[in-house]
Amino acid sequence: MNQIALALELYYDDHNKNYPYSNSGNGGWEDSAEDNGVFLESLVSGGYLPSYIVDPLNTYASSLYYSYYLYPAGYSGCTSSSGQYYVLGIRNMETSGRPHPQSPGWSCPLRDWKTEFDWVMGKFEH
Repeated sequence: MNQIALALELYYDDHNKNYPYSNSGNGGWEDSAEDNGVFLESLVSGGYLPSYIVDPLNTYASSLYYSYYLYPAGYSGCTSSSGQYYVLGIRNMETSGRPHPQSPGWSCPLRDWKTEFDWVMGKFEH
């Protein structure tokens, strides 16, 4: 996850202080278990990651996959002036409860993603 977060920051620096949009076939979260493991394609195609990084089991059936979503400014009560923000998480870690003790966490006034992920982080564009 640290490699993905670093790749997101490199992308951000090279793209006018913008994070990549979610490129999901289902119109929602970009999940590593969809599209044959193609996860955050813009990071791989742009050279920010050498290959796709996915959960070792990577399956919807057991919720063992990574997820990414870029939210619009102000969503869930977060400060609009901070701009858009991404949320990156691991839905289910086989060896931990929710949340994992080392999870950085991410929340807005109207939503706490620690209740949805075992490990989660996020970051504003501004």
